[in-house]
Amino acid sequence: MKSTITIFLMLLLSTSCLGQDDPVLRKELMLLKPLVGKTWVGEMTDPSGQRTLHMSIKYEPMYDGKVIKCFKECQELNYQSEGYYYYDSDKKEVSILMVCSNGNLTMGNVKPEDGKILQYGFTIFPDRKVEFRNLFEITPEGHLMDHFFSLKDGEWRAGHSAIYKIK
Repeated sequence: MKSTITIFLMLLLSTSCLGQDDPVLRKELMLLKPLVGKTWVGEMTDPSGQRTLHMSIKYEPMYDGKVIKCFKECQELNYQSEGYYYYDSDKKEVSILMVCSNGNLTMGNVKPEDGKILQYGFTIFPDRKVEFRNLFEITPEGHLMDHFFSLKDGEWRAGHSAIYKIK
């Protein structure tokens, strides 16, 4: 009898642990699933080319997978941002709203593009509004590639690029 109870408890414990790395998300948010439940760490050179910036990004599901919370940080810049991905039923798109410690606000949308994740929209600075495109790609090695572009004088110009690894 004890062995039956022990086996039952082991099965119950193993099945409850199986899904912990597999977040449940709203159907429309599934394109972000490869990012969710992980902390990504990476480096990039600052725009002046003078120093290396260490970045971290964490994606977590909220409200039974109806929202994804994103937290970004760069200690060298004393920068943090917090944002939320959600399904906008009016637009019929995944949207993002991000508030940054430097006073910027990012609003946009997310969609799949050629097997990658495209985030696009506007970042609103205190003195200007910038249209952007941010392309995320998971490499075969499991790294996250981040390529940022902004629209200036009618042309898309490359901004930062970073490679993140799972922490």
